[in-house]
Parts: sequence; structure tokens; C-alpha cells
Amino acid sequence: KLYNDCKYLDDDTYVNQYSSTAGRVAAGCVLELTEKLLKGEITNGFAAIRPPGHHACCSQGSGFCLFNNVAVAAKFAKKKFPEKVKKILILDWDVHHGNGTQDIFDEDPSVLLISIHRYGGGFYPGSGNYTECGKGKGKGYTVNIPLDKAGMGDKEYITIL
Repeated sequence: KLYNDCKYLDDDTYVNQYSSTAGRVAAGCVLELTEKLLKGEITNGFAAIRPPGHHACCSQGSGFCLFNNVAVAAKFAKKKFPEKVKKILILDWDVHHGNGTQDIFDEDPSVLLISIHRYGGGFYPGSGNYTECGKGKGKGYTVNIPLDKAGMGDKEYITIL
């Protein structure tokens, strides 16, 4: 469906003529940061980018996300630096579960995904229960920490971590 020259991918994710460029620039920033870190050109970094990524699956954007930037970076790091990158830890803390990241790495034992998020009561995206812990060879490599109460803050997060 179209609205004001925008196409909706789902109920809350829309794209326009600039979206592809914005998404590719965001993903490119994460790739450049990853490469500089793994080459030792920098010792730390943080990518404050938009659009975000953890709801995007391999072939479908959703939840305001076009590309799953952390998944792109993880796969890039493993492919370009196989001697350095054997295993990856992704820590996703957000009010929403990173369903796209989980979907992408659900069967991959080389990626440990830990997701801390609000869960239950119809909260978007409705996934991320503690029983979702990976599939096949990836079973045990997805750790969901669903929080079922509003108002949790620093104390609760410090306890979790």
C-alpha cells in the first residue's frame, strides 16, 4: 500500500525513494567500524545509526528496520577475518525483542545471542520467550531474557548482567 509516496513493508515499516540509500549507508558504517576494529586501526567503537536493524530478517524488513546491521557485521567479520573471528557474542538490549537477529542466527552455534527485552501483554514483536533458545546445532546459543513488567531500570539491568 502507498501513502504519501511511501510503500509499507508491514504495519509500521515504510520505505520511500531514500530508504535504500539510508539503509545501505547505515550498514556500510557498521561494516567500516567492524573492519577498522578487526584490523586494529581502532580499539573500540560505537555505531549510532538509523535505521536500526534487529527486527529485519534475511529477506524482509520489519519493525522500522531495513537491514539487520549487527547480522551483516557479524557475517562480514566471520567471512573477512576467519583467523580472528571464530565466535561472536551479540548482546541486544532494547525494549523490543530482536526477532530478526534471532531468526538469522537461530541455527548458528558460532553466534551467541543474548537478548534482554520487554515481553508479554501483546508487546511487539510478541517473540523472545525464554523457551526460544535456538534450533538444531544452534540450540542453546540464543538466550532470551524476557522482562514482563514495565518500569525496570538500572538496578534490574545490572542484576541481569
